Amino acid sequence: MAERHARTGGNRSLRFTAAALATLEAYHWPGNLLEMSNLVATLDALSHSGLIDDKDLPAEMRRQSAEREDFTLRGSEKADILEAIDRSGGNLTEAARRLGIARSTLYLKLDSYGIDRRRKD
Repeated sequence: MAERHARTGGNRSLRFTAAALATLEAYHWPGNLLEMSNLVATLDALSHSGLIDDKDLPAEMRRQSAEREDFTLRGSEKADILEAIDRSGGNLTEAARRLGIARSTLYLKLDSYGIDRRRKD
């Protein structure tokens, strides 16, 4: 949409940071393409550099993105791990088998997400 806007009379090509792209991908876009087109035009008009960061996006988009963390790859992986642990009754060996990874890999992922290996909830 940003490239289309630039071709049809926009000031320049906009670039988006990874955080901005993640927020845009997580947003549910109730206005569909019209809402997206209007956002791109607004960002083009308001941005000094043409580089759009997460903080440049509307607050509603950022808020919704924070609520929908599971739409990121990291959030989805964390949710899958927690679900596998839950379904295996807390047995990490079984959870790792269900996930198709080694138990040592599961331990590393638990540590990276700050999940206690001995969790009981």
